[in-house]
Amino acid sequence: MTFANFDNDTFLEAASIKPDNALFERELIEGFTIDAPHSKDLDDGISLKRMGQNFILQVSIADVAALIPLDSRVYFEAKKRVHTLYLSAFNIPMMPQSLSEHKLSLLENEIRPTVTFEVELSPVAQILSVDIKHTSFKNIRRYSFLEIDQIVTQKIEDEHFDDISTLFKIANTLHKLRRQNGALAIYDIKKGIFTNEEGQIQRLSADKANRGYILIQELMIMANKAVAMHLAGQDVPILFRNHTVRQNAPDREEILAQVNQLLAGYGQVDTHNNRTALWFNRADYGPELKGHFGLNEIAYTHLTSPIRRFADMVNHYQIKAHITNSELPFSKHQLFELALSINAKTEEEREARSQHEKVRATKKANDLLGREEVNALYDISSREFTRVVLQACQLEEVPKSFRYAVQKRIGQNNIDPGNILYILFVPKRTPAQWKEIKEQILEYALEKEGYPRMVLNISTQKKFPLSEYHPITVNVASGFMCRIIGIVDGVKVSCASYSQAASKKDAVAKASSEFLKAWVQNTLVDASQVEKPENFSGLNHKIKPYRQGNWTGKLASIAASNPDLGQPEYTFEKEGPDDRPRFICTCVATVKGNDVLFTSVQKSKARAKNMAALACLEWLQQEHPLFTEVKKEKKLVKDGKSPLAILYELCHNKQWFRPIFSFSEEIVEGKQIFLGTMKMRIKEEDFENQAMAPSKKEAKQIMAKSCLRFLKENDPALEI
Repeated sequence: MTFANFDNDTFLEAASIKPDNALFERELIEGFTIDAPHSKDLDDGISLKRMGQNFILQVSIADVAALIPLDSRVYFEAKKRVHTLYLSAFNIPMMPQSLSEHKLSLLENEIRPTVTFEVELSPVAQILSVDIKHTSFKNIRRYSFLEIDQIVTQKIEDEHFDDISTLFKIANTLHKLRRQNGALAIYDIKKGIFTNEEGQIQRLSADKANRGYILIQELMIMANKAVAMHLAGQDVPILFRNHTVRQNAPDREEILAQVNQLLAGYGQVDTHNNRTALWFNRADYGPELKGHFGLNEIAYTHLTSPIRRFADMVNHYQIKAHITNSELPFSKHQLFELALSINAKTEEEREARSQHEKVRATKKANDLLGREEVNALYDISSREFTRVVLQACQLEEVPKSFRYAVQKRIGQNNIDPGNILYILFVPKRTPAQWKEIKEQILEYALEKEGYPRMVLNISTQKKFPLSEYHPITVNVASGFMCRIIGIVDGVKVSCASYSQAASKKDAVAKASSEFLKAWVQNTLVDASQVEKPENFSGLNHKIKPYRQGNWTGKLASIAASNPDLGQPEYTFEKEGPDDRPRFICTCVATVKGNDVLFTSVQKSKARAKNMAALACLEWLQQEHPLFTEVKKEKKLVKDGKSPLAILYELCHNKQWFRPIFSFSEEIVEGKQIFLGTMKMRIKEEDFENQAMAPSKKEAKQIMAKSCLRFLKENDPALEI
């Protein structure tokens, strides 16, 4: 549902809102705006200063929270609408135009109250410091994206040429740094494509396929990241923008390789988007800090468009209270409730658009299937072909054009995993006519690396006919063995035997291929009939186990004090019904450059993780006893200061972002334990560690002490 019109009371309230004269007595910043030529709601302005070799970038944002009270009709209307809706013919604004396009908008030659995020950047665009302050902003020049592009490329004479040229160089460096740091970031003007924040490839519209758009996007991403890191380090609760991946997602390096293939001209955009839709969860808002996978950032948020986005508006209320040392208007619980509302509204709109597109796509698919030309179905996008496949499955006769299109797409390596699933398993009126097509498609799927598992993933997403599946792996003397357990039409099934490979990844891939093949050929068996391999190798559990229950923390502590033992990494898989789940935790420890894996299956994630860490500790005790000897720690606390206080002081002196902490509560050995995670960015490098303790305070000190030790070991000259 959309709200095209505001009621009279909201219009009247908006018309009566006037900025207080005191808002214009703030520090005045002069700068310019860069937007699309038709934009009317201008909420961000840019200005640049120099401090020696460094740059001071000032991003001034319309001070929406100063004009709109929390108990106003305008606020509640913005909360209901969530964001401005941009349609092809017109826009549906989040708040009345008298505010969004006039009183709040940073119009040319006008002064508006703003909140300025001042970021100091090094000559190579590294963030050195962040300051947030109340200001007023005068827009001395409004530029369009295209005007900026022309100034940069054609070196057109302009009064702000030096600043614009410098800003473009900064933006270009920021983009390169993001790619080097593992972000899924593409801006290809020639091809007219770019990646959104979720790593999906989108088309650049005509007014955005230029360097002006790239400039402003990179500066806004930088501002959102810098302020998010700053506020997270200060423990200020805001709505973070989180983006997470699913358990079936490949490593970041593999995903980046596919992105680079697109840049090099190989691969299909639709195929990439279909894959990432399976691997990634939708980016959403929440007060919990989960990180942003697409941007590869520890902390990210939205706060540069409060006129257009309600989440940004909420964050501004929090920020304004923070910088004035006032009581925060929203508690973490209230932010959680707001995030649920925003995310639900966004998903509702996304679903409505999807249904509308499906109706149009179905009509087009039927028209294409009705044609007699053999090439009619080939030169269409993968998304369009998917709808054609679904419609073809409902026909009495399979058109020649469809059979030809399938064969040609196989030859051109242009069949998506979703199309494979539909051709193999969607009910068909004339099964005999599909036999040859299914055989060709199955052979194609089994030859394509990663496709069998992607087909299984799509099926579980669609909830047909495979509602869920889980790979079960076991260590054997020669490597790993794996089988897939799936639920097909409510029955738990599996292949008749395990698949074996040298690595766990290859074993899972092989088992996925065998499961898909057996599923198509109807040779799956009851899962309970399959026995574990005879050569399963377990660990020697005769060794006296550690008495302390926090084995995860013990292993992390040992790893921190032994350079030949890397910090362990944990992954999880789930099996069984939702009401009685079992969690499989795999602990990967790097010992003298070699990876060693340990697996535990328990009723909870925390217990599985703890027991996998215990298995690793017991193995280390047997194979590398020197690692597990308790070493007397060097005293890191001086002058009566706690490790956390020393770390905060070090961050201040070195101009690093303060560490970000997050916690979850677990029950281990019948006791309440806090599992803490600490994330910190040091010289553009990410540091992360974990600790379990009876209290959050104690966990923070343990992690801070571990971090200080890490810093001292890597830089002995560092004064701690």
